[in-house]
Amino acid sequence: MLGCTKNGAISSPFGWGIKDDPADLAKYGPNPTQRRDEIRRMARYAEEMSDSEKQLTANKLTQQIKEEQDPLLRIEILKALATLQTPAAHEGLRSGLYDSEMRVRVMAVETMVVGKDPKAIEELGDLIVRDRELDVRLAAAKALEQFDSPESRKALLPAVQDRDPALRYVAIQSLRQHSQVDYGGDASKWEAYAMGENPAPPENVSMTSWMIPSFLR
Repeated sequence: MLGCTKNGAISSPFGWGIKDDPADLAKYGPNPTQRRDEIRRMARYAEEMSDSEKQLTANKLTQQIKEEQDPLLRIEILKALATLQTPAAHEGLRSGLYDSEMRVRVMAVETMVVGKDPKAIEELGDLIVRDRELDVRLAAAKALEQFDSPESRKALLPAVQDRDPALRYVAIQSLRQHSQVDYGGDASKWEAYAMGENPAPPENVSMTSWMIPSFLR
């Protein structure tokens, strides 16, 4: 059964108030749901903020993500930071690449490329090499398709050369987005392309080479 607190707020038998209790808020601070809602509120109003307000908000969120214990809230913070697009916000997003939780690192990758800041290229390339989780490395290789530059292609080179076929496949798909020539499933030509070369277009490409890339045969 539901009961009432002294100040009239409805409480549940599980100890959670349906209505926020100011006394509890003052004593214990906001609960996870309240913190999530506040983070989302910041994200919703990002476009209406002045540059100085964005900078202050980014500073606050960057500090908050360092102290937040809940990985789900760290994910929410990354989403909010991505809406701000300030140097401080970028620093907060970058910190997410080193998070202990894989899902937080994946979200950091996805939010790093929202503004297509070229500074993200080196960081994503580094992540492909150093991260132990395949899902994170796949996310980084996928995210690099947002950029079309010699630097972004070079950043994908370790993924094209990797032993894991899934990572090589995603890297080739990212390279294909901006290539004037489609090398099909020829991994060696995609590798050369990532290195800055211009391999000759494939001749008489068989159906097998398209359906089964060389790195899978």
